[in-house]
Amino acid sequence: ATHSATNLRFEAQLRAEIGSEVEDVPDAISLLVYTGGEVPQDRHTELRATQATDGIWSVMLNEVELYFLIHGAHGGDGYNGTSGSAHRRSLASSGSATAAAAAVELHVAVKCGPDPRRFQLLASVSPSRIDAALTHAEVCPGQIVYFHAAHLADVRFTAIVHKGDGALLARHVASSSDIPLKLQPPYVPIGEGGAHGGGGHRRALASGGYDDPTVDLCHLHDGEEAYLAVFGGDHCMELEVKVESIAHADCHEQHGGGEHAGSETGAGVIDPGHFVYGSCDALSWVDYSLLLDASDSDYNFLIEVTDLSNGRSTSDDALSLHLFDGAEIPMDRFTEQRAERAVDGIYSVAINLHNFHEGASYFGIRCGAAARRFRVVVHRMDAIVPPDGGKHHGEVCPGVWVYHFYDVPATASGGGGVTFHVEKHEGDVDLVTRHGQAPVKLVPPFKYMGADEYEGSISLCNIKPGERLYLGMLGGDHCASYEVFATPLNASTPCEEPLHAPLHAGAQAQALIVDKIAFGSCNAYAWQDWSIALDAHEMQDNFIFELQTRSSALRLNGLSVSLFIDEIPLSRVSEIVAHTAHDGIYAISLSSHDFEPIAGQNRRLFFGVKCGSLPVRYQVVTHLMHSEIHAEEIAHGEACPGDWIYHSIALDEHLAHMTPYSSLVAARSAANARLGVGTSSSHRRRMVSTGDTSSSTHLLVVVEKVVGSMAIRPEFNQAPLVLVPPYKYMHEEEGHSELTICNVSRFFNHDPVFKYHLGIVGSKHCAHYGLTVEPFTGDCHHGMPAAHRRTRSRSLASSSSESAEDTSHIGPDKHGALYCSGAENACALSIRHYTYGSCTELARHVPFTFELTREQLNSNLVVVVADLNDADYSSSLSLTLYHGSGTHEALVDSAMPLASTQAGRARLFSVGLDAFTLQSKVCNRANCSQAGVETFSLVVGCAATPVRFSVLVEVVDLPLEPEVPVHGEVCPGSWMYHKLPGVARGEAVRFTLHVHEGNAYYAMVRWDAPPSFASCNKNEVELSEVDSSAPASIELCPAGDSADDAADAYIGIFGGLSCAIYTLEATAFELDSGATCASSHTVIGGPCLGETSLKSEGIPAGSIVPIFLGAFFGGSVLVFAVWAMIVSRRAEEGRPARTIKNLLHFVRPQLTMPIDAPVGQSAPPSVPPSPPPSAEGEEAKLSSAGGLHI
Repeated sequence: ATHSATNLRFEAQLRAEIGSEVEDVPDAISLLVYTGGEVPQDRHTELRATQATDGIWSVMLNEVELYFLIHGAHGGDGYNGTSGSAHRRSLASSGSATAAAAAVELHVAVKCGPDPRRFQLLASVSPSRIDAALTHAEVCPGQIVYFHAAHLADVRFTAIVHKGDGALLARHVASSSDIPLKLQPPYVPIGEGGAHGGGGHRRALASGGYDDPTVDLCHLHDGEEAYLAVFGGDHCMELEVKVESIAHADCHEQHGGGEHAGSETGAGVIDPGHFVYGSCDALSWVDYSLLLDASDSDYNFLIEVTDLSNGRSTSDDALSLHLFDGAEIPMDRFTEQRAERAVDGIYSVAINLHNFHEGASYFGIRCGAAARRFRVVVHRMDAIVPPDGGKHHGEVCPGVWVYHFYDVPATASGGGGVTFHVEKHEGDVDLVTRHGQAPVKLVPPFKYMGADEYEGSISLCNIKPGERLYLGMLGGDHCASYEVFATPLNASTPCEEPLHAPLHAGAQAQALIVDKIAFGSCNAYAWQDWSIALDAHEMQDNFIFELQTRSSALRLNGLSVSLFIDEIPLSRVSEIVAHTAHDGIYAISLSSHDFEPIAGQNRRLFFGVKCGSLPVRYQVVTHLMHSEIHAEEIAHGEACPGDWIYHSIALDEHLAHMTPYSSLVAARSAANARLGVGTSSSHRRRMVSTGDTSSSTHLLVVVEKVVGSMAIRPEFNQAPLVLVPPYKYMHEEEGHSELTICNVSRFFNHDPVFKYHLGIVGSKHCAHYGLTVEPFTGDCHHGMPAAHRRTRSRSLASSSSESAEDTSHIGPDKHGALYCSGAENACALSIRHYTYGSCTELARHVPFTFELTREQLNSNLVVVVADLNDADYSSSLSLTLYHGSGTHEALVDSAMPLASTQAGRARLFSVGLDAFTLQSKVCNRANCSQAGVETFSLVVGCAATPVRFSVLVEVVDLPLEPEVPVHGEVCPGSWMYHKLPGVARGEAVRFTLHVHEGNAYYAMVRWDAPPSFASCNKNEVELSEVDSSAPASIELCPAGDSADDAADAYIGIFGGLSCAIYTLEATAFELDSGATCASSHTVIGGPCLGETSLKSEGIPAGSIVPIFLGAFFGGSVLVFAVWAMIVSRRAEEGRPARTIKNLLHFVRPQLTMPIDAPVGQSAPPSVPPSPPPSAEGEEAKLSSAGGLHI
């Protein structure tokens, strides 16, 4: 027991044979120490030295470990505890033996390697309690020696180093839990030639040379001792230490700063304040228990594990640490309290007031793919902050909560306050305060202390007598070491409590200026934030943020850039992240279209730059690119891979009156002159004639690309969101391109003004370009390539060469800039703007909501969700559309879904409602005759894998304007309807339908009511039989002879196997001597059966018999009979007969699987019920048809 206040050290050295020198063989022997009173049979011990440092094998048992061995972990009062704690001891008794102490027998063994060796063995002790006299000590790498002194107010420790290197760490210690167990700032490196820089912290003397390093501790309270821990460095160190009392004015205590040292060694069992060493084989477990009683509830316990294998440089996932709830380890070993990655080399979990329980707390350490040796230490930290200003030491690691509390005396007067002070030495931490209850999550009021902030405080005001005040400390990006104390404030002292309002992490963001380069850097796994304010006018343009690393060698994915709008959330979760550099540039673009949902007021954009495993120096710059362009002006822009940039030209009166050129050549010459290029015929492209347009105004778009590759897609009156034909692809080597847009003058004088939009999307490399638009008259030939049918992820032939160009990276994965983190109760969508979200496996995203006016209920609705993961799983997501708002549970209870799907194609999941179905379903619950707004909710759920996705809601107008093209999208199993109103009865209507992408089954036309599979349609086109490279023409012949009676011409488009993007234009024309109305591509052919008698159609009366018998005996006979009737009719008309397969193809929406569906391909959903006919008498007319029309 007399050795419990000493540091005990064993060392072994090789001896040379007579007449020879000592060999330098670091693994010649091993030194092993056994503490159990005997040498075990397997001779295993974790107290061992298997490698020599400076020719010395050394094992240390310092004062802390010897006291634990001699007095026992749990016997008697443990550490002669005070305040009822089995783990707290009075430091005043540490220098004397107690009745509870017992003698401990240690055994030391030396094991030779493959060769015989001569050695010498030495055991030495150095006292831990010191005074002004010099005390000798030795410490080797990874070891700690302790010294301390009591009953002094201000002290100075002085170290005289004779050889080697290390570090000094001094600390106020009120109980054993405050004794430093690892090297943390502030500390003083000492010695020569070591990793700490030798005498860099020594003071120069006027007489020359340096004095000896010192460290001060000031203003020690009663019951506190001054502790000095000496840590070994890279070489064994011999030194002498003393302590002296000094005047308070001369005392200068360190706070913060310092350097990081390495790991320490020692021995012990699992008990707070002691190192325990262990090892595990690959994929195996080592379990420990920590016995706690009721008195320990006022402590925080931080469990830390350090990987000791192969030195200090090990992978961050070599081990994992698991803390189990309850009084036993579960069979499946599952726990949510686990650390699977090391931060700053440490795996950590905590026991605090939330998961504390009496008895044994178990935790396990699991090795990864390789065997590991590790060290465990449990830090015990007082939760109680004393009212006398006494300091308590604490530590907290990333994601871990540690709590401290201050009990307001019952005799205190109300209305005052308390300020918690934190002196932080390293790391970063969030400080969260609460009245009466411990904080459980990071919400205001709180304060963040960054890595460079060493002193901080936070107050609680208007306190009440007897109240408990909590300070929660949440670990940040790095483990933090600190001291905490409290200062009471009386009612007359000003007290300011942090606001209970959302604060964001971007308060320290550095401001950016457009087109000005700024320089920055970030440390490993650290953030640096940037911000820029944009006004409403600037958000009408395109914006790009670019970051370029300044490192000599570019490291792939060395950092990431995240976009936040208006503020940086506490979680720092964003769906708009640039993880990959293209040509050394990390870029995030926001187009003018992306800004539309958030425009109208000033906004601040934040860009968080996070470094990877290494520090990075970089430069950033931002640009604004004009969206609206005018004729004869140059627009410059930049588009990086996957990003869209938009330009638009208004077809207004100004353009109508500035057509100064009478030919295409003149316009091209003017445009090329502005862009600085020639007019060589090599730039001219093959064009397809569209007829005589010599009297109209046309547009010539000339593009000059400096570098990179990109695609250009024009679209009438709306920004293109998906790259589908027609478009122009510009290769890297292609610097000049032209395209023409014919006959734009037909759109002049419209209110509101029509526009042509040019969407430019970056390809494999960031593209820099300039473009100009020139009007001209004369002959015009469309300058876009013929349309190609493709899916969004397939290759597409370039318009300028015969070789295929890979455009798989240009798709729906990067079109919008709005995102939803999922932390909100609901996420608002904007019509025709992409919104990003994500969900984990078997989880749902919070509901997405959007609003439609009651007038918009007369439109078609399409919702498309794109799976943005690399893998294509047809059931990765589920969609459910509801009328109303609320949580998912409330939506399920309130109404039936409007539509749902769990099947996707080409990573697209969609639901659609045509205008009539939408109105009928919604108006059953709402009074649609009055003005108002209806809210809809979309619930997106993940299946077996996490998915990042985008959501797009489109409203496709029902009414058409004559000769004005509209764009739409129809998805599998749904209808899209359009109508041209007010057509004279004597006029015919031609619908021109061009499917750019995807698949549609049918287009049907009808007068005065929407067509369907069960209605009597005037004309039907099976789109699968139409050449997809050219528009399909469906004509609707005149409804009657009276020109005074107007009618509505309807077209219905039914979705096929995948969502189809199309353009539709309607033209009404009179049947004069030069025009005819065609009925080609009809499904059955000839006049509709429901409009005349069967006899007048030339069908024998006896043909009705097999039809009705088929209806009576079964559907198969009915189908055969109808097929026989159709064959007879087509034979009479001289047209080829259809097969049974053709017939079933028409009715396949009613079948489980279409006849011609490929193996493994699911069938299209069932046909939605047809809306009720609007024309009077239509129901009777359909009944008289006898259901013969298919």
